[in-house]
Amino acid sequence: MLAGGQSRRMGQDKSRMAIDVPNLGETTVGQIVLNSLGSVCQEVLHIGGQPLGDELHAHHPDAFPDGGALAGVYTALHHATHDYVFIAGCDMPFLDPHAIAAMLDLATDYDVTLPIVDGRAQTLHSVYRASCAAAALRALESGRRRIIAFFPDVRVRELSPSEFAAIDPTGRSTRNVNNPEEFARAAAALRSPI
Repeated sequence: MLAGGQSRRMGQDKSRMAIDVPNLGETTVGQIVLNSLGSVCQEVLHIGGQPLGDELHAHHPDAFPDGGALAGVYTALHHATHDYVFIAGCDMPFLDPHAIAAMLDLATDYDVTLPIVDGRAQTLHSVYRASCAAAALRALESGRRRIIAFFPDVRVRELSPSEFAAIDPTGRSTRNVNNPEEFARAAAALRSPI
């Protein structure tokens, strides 16, 4: 889980925002993400931001503090002990463990596997091969900070909207919360799951 960033639109650390969810009670958005990842992944790392006080998941600060999301991806890949790493943002309370598992199954033979949703590559709802760390590091060292900066150097599999819809029929798993209005809508949806 990547948790760096400045949260300008939200005005506070998104991973620490309190939310009340059935079956979990009072928790945080970051903890919801960690729980979802932990239900599928053998290892869950918390990258960037401040520790959530969760002793189950190792916390690692960004290796490049001003390197943007790419620094978070690099840091996760650098510390990962498994070949394939699912990377999600800390502001994605609708992560679907079944979608994560399906994407991990589809990642074989690719370095990056990511869905295209609403015409955009979902780089923070993607599977990365740990060996991409070297290409990500080269991009960072050359001053590039966008996650896609290293994509020309690796094998990328884009899941079309129809392919991803078969994996995530609700269309919610890539949804994140960037501002107070989106957070309020997400909190209401989580209290009344479909």
